[in-house]
Amino acid sequence: MGSSKFVLLAFLISAILGIQIPGWAAPLAVSSGKVHFLAVGRPAMIKINGESDQLMGSAESQDNKARGHFDFDLSTLKTGVDLRDRHMKEKYLETDKFKTAILSFLDVAMPTDDKETEQVLKAKLIFHDVEKPVDVKLKLKKMASGFEGQGSFSILLTDFNVQIPSYIGIKVADQVQVTVDFKAH
Repeated sequence: MGSSKFVLLAFLISAILGIQIPGWAAPLAVSSGKVHFLAVGRPAMIKINGESDQLMGSAESQDNKARGHFDFDLSTLKTGVDLRDRHMKEKYLETDKFKTAILSFLDVAMPTDDKETEQVLKAKLIFHDVEKPVDVKLKLKKMASGFEGQGSFSILLTDFNVQIPSYIGIKVADQVQVTVDFKAH
């Protein structure tokens, strides 16, 4: 068995049985989280905000470095306008075919005290069945029972084969800002 397979097997067994592996911290799971997006319309410069509190994810750490992922059910996004939500999910995000977005990350420097840290991560986003690298600006703080943080990044919808939304002559800009707030224990 290769060394990477052994490490993965040891991690899975330890997670299932609750055994701590020397040098590895216990796995973290997202206990609460929210995803928010901001898209700006043109030419009216309207701002479309959407959000959901259905964020899931987990991470593992070794030597104060973490790796893991966030999973997000796109069908739970809401903008506050039912018709716009339906169009967004059915026509543009196509949530019947592409239900989940996944943001995976490696080499997150974990804070060792209660001071907030800031860093830029090289992450990968799988969205609309397309995988692309994204730079995530991450703020992270150690809490008594885990960590809380906020990550933000921007994407171009066309990079992920998403049609640019438009309605009655108002077209959304290609660039969308995404923010992820989370607590992990």
